[in-house]
Amino acid sequence: MHWHMDGIHTNINLKDTNIFGLTPIYAAFMKGHVGFIQYILKKNIVNVNVPVNDTGINMTILACSMMPNSRTNNHLRMFVEKFKCDLSKTDYEGNNALHYLLKCEAKYHK
Repeated sequence: MHWHMDGIHTNINLKDTNIFGLTPIYAAFMKGHVGFIQYILKKNIVNVNVPVNDTGINMTILACSMMPNSRTNNHLRMFVEKFKCDLSKTDYEGNNALHYLLKCEAKYHK
């Protein structure tokens, strides 16, 4: 399935943000393009711990901040088990994945 990506070459910097402060990997995550995310993480093009928007959150924090469901749980498991994310990484306000997970839990399970 990923064969078509091997031939794609671009000058896009995957750490740059768009006018909304989002990196390409953040946008891909929000659109559910897991294959793209796995590809660039496997190839070490982007590290799972790198901030994906202008607030400093990384992919793990992003997964923890979304409504809990099987899709986001699978993403989180992938980041932890397969790509060895650092759960102690924080956003620019000092919040880590656990903080976001607890906020999300409180928000969706009142």
